[in-house]
Amino acid sequence: ISVIFLLVQSMVVDLKNLLFNPSKPFSRGNQNADVDLMIDCLVSCFRINPHNNQHFKICLAQNSPSTFHYVLVNSLHRIITNSALDWWPKIDAVYCHSMELRSMFSETLHKAIQGCGAHPAIRMTPSLTFKEKMTSLKFKEKPTDLETRSYKFLLLSLVKLIHADPKLLLCNPRKQGPETQGSTAELITGLVQLVPQSSMPDIAQEAMEALLVLHQLDSIDLWNPDAPIETFWEISS
Repeated sequence: ISVIFLLVQSMVVDLKNLLFNPSKPFSRGNQNADVDLMIDCLVSCFRINPHNNQHFKICLAQNSPSTFHYVLVNSLHRIITNSALDWWPKIDAVYCHSMELRSMFSETLHKAIQGCGAHPAIRMTPSLTFKEKMTSLKFKEKPTDLETRSYKFLLLSLVKLIHADPKLLLCNPRKQGPETQGSTAELITGLVQLVPQSSMPDIAQEAMEALLVLHQLDSIDLWNPDAPIETFWEISS
């Protein structure tokens, strides 16, 4: 049995190295299928060993391909929403990466809103190909139509992630009260910014849902554990 385990473990390592190599992104010509495979791989590896999250770090890196960001966010969402077996590990093993996820949200929000002034409303329709959703992105001053659409799809996934488990982006390990309050205020302000965006109706609706969850009592306690009531009134005023 140990030999089989070592063989499978070796194959998993090889698979992850093939799928998540930033210098040579994996592609078989069918991007939708590639993304599904990458999500399946991340979720399965997390369930086998939730504390070996090296490839989460690769996907979180700002200079990683945008596909990696999309795959990671959707993998985390599946881990949260599809936890049918009691022994499957929970998402709290990833709370240590809250800061990187907040940075990804802020950067994606900025780029999506930057491009929405010159673009008509785009519904997040599943009929679009993955190439249209997640074209290779470069952080330019003026994103193109395809880039803006890609940022919007990533942003929608991020807002869904906040809605599914707000603690994933509220967690602030080793931070002092003022820093925690500041990061919470930035997160909530970003979601509020999305609500009136008529060019992103799907995201606006999801942002409202996420804000409702963030204003539940157990979430408010996380806004700033050192002073939750004072922080609530200051941010909400």
